[in-house]
Amino acid sequence: MDGVISEFDPVIWPRKLFVVVGGDIDFLQSNFCKKDGTAYAMEQEDKDTSNAVTFLEVMRCDTGDFGELIWLHTIEKATLPIIAHECMHACNAILAASDVKLDSDNDETQAYTYQWVFEQTIVAFEKSKVSQS
Repeated sequence: MDGVISEFDPVIWPRKLFVVVGGDIDFLQSNFCKKDGTAYAMEQEDKDTSNAVTFLEVMRCDTGDFGELIWLHTIEKATLPIIAHECMHACNAILAASDVKLDSDNDETQAYTYQWVFEQTIVAFEKSKVSQS
C-alpha cells in the first residue's frame, strides 16, 4: 500500500524531515534505508503497536537525502497529541546531529526547531488528506 511522502529542508540544519502518511512497511523500505544503503529495520510490530513511529537517521533511497522520518500510519489515527509526540523525537534528533545541547534555561533553539518540525508535519498531514480523498 502506498503512502504519501512529504520532504522538508530546514536549510540551517544538516538533515531533512520526511513525513509519510499511510503506507505499509514495504512502501517505507522501498523508499527509505540506512545511510550506507542497507535496509532500515522496520518491523510489522512497529505499526501494529503504535499509531506513529519516528525513524532516526534514514536516507531517501532514490535521492540519497538524509534525515528523520515521521511515519503516521493512518490519517484517522494521527491525532494532534500523537503528531506532537513524534515531532519531539525528530526535533531532538535534528538538534543532536547539529551538536546543539538542550538547555532548560535557554530553550529557544529547541522551541523554534520543534515549531518548524510540527508545522511541516501538519502541512504533510493536510496534504495527505487531500491526496487520499
